[in-house]
Amino acid sequence: MRFKGIINPRLCQLLGSLDHRDMIAVADAGLPIPDERLRYDVSVVPNLPRFFDVLKPILEEIVVEKVIIPEEMKTVSPHVYNEIKSLEKLRDLPFEEVPLERFKELTKSCKGIVRTGEFTPFALIILVCGVPFK
Repeated sequence: MRFKGIINPRLCQLLGSLDHRDMIAVADAGLPIPDERLRYDVSVVPNLPRFFDVLKPILEEIVVEKVIIPEEMKTVSPHVYNEIKSLEKLRDLPFEEVPLERFKELTKSCKGIVRTGEFTPFALIILVCGVPFK
């Protein structure tokens, strides 16, 4: 039995299968998920677990080379935007801000979409995987 890090078996399997340039999304409870096979639902009740409670442990497990977020986040949920930008694992990476409809289209190319219980609008991120060497 794992005793530290992510212990959700499906999520561990997803993270272990990621290759260079694969994408995964971490999403609030409201994001439409285009294909049930992509859904990794960890929600329990509204706001449990929170977006950052799921995002931060994922960032400890994978290498990220780029971040994609909806441009609406900056004005609708600026506290989420500011916290994402301040995360140590992300702060030096390129950020691409796209309209929400484009973000939704990009989720169709994700290897998985992790649905949290977050009820804050636009708490959404796509992580583009990197490699642990230069």
